[in-house]
Amino acid sequence: ANPEDFEFENFHWVSKSPPAKGPRRICKFCLLCVCLPILFLTVPLYMRFLALRPHQFTLSPADMKLLNHQSTVSTAWCSAQTISMNSSFNAYLLPEKPKIKRKRQRILMERRMVLEDDMKE
Repeated sequence: ANPEDFEFENFHWVSKSPPAKGPRRICKFCLLCVCLPILFLTVPLYMRFLALRPHQFTLSPADMKLLNHQSTVSTAWCSAQTISMNSSFNAYLLPEKPKIKRKRQRILMERRMVLEDDMKE
């Protein structure tokens, strides 16, 4: 027998991949199949029901409130804004965000109420 014929018997296979290939595959599997889908489900639900939930503001007749803050109104979840009050109010749609002045301005407001004679006769 020729020694060249038995060349494959003495051949030792050497792996070119790192020894931690199996644990890396498990980590990638967990990340891609478990963690990312959970993240893709929880973040929109959190934004919808906690971060961007419907707001209710308590206002007095002299209050001014800027309602279209980009941080509180979602363009994905919000199709409209509804404003309601138990008395009449004025709402204005401005083309741009108003500038806030440093100097405060005092507002004096008078309310008059006329009651009919409610005495029982």
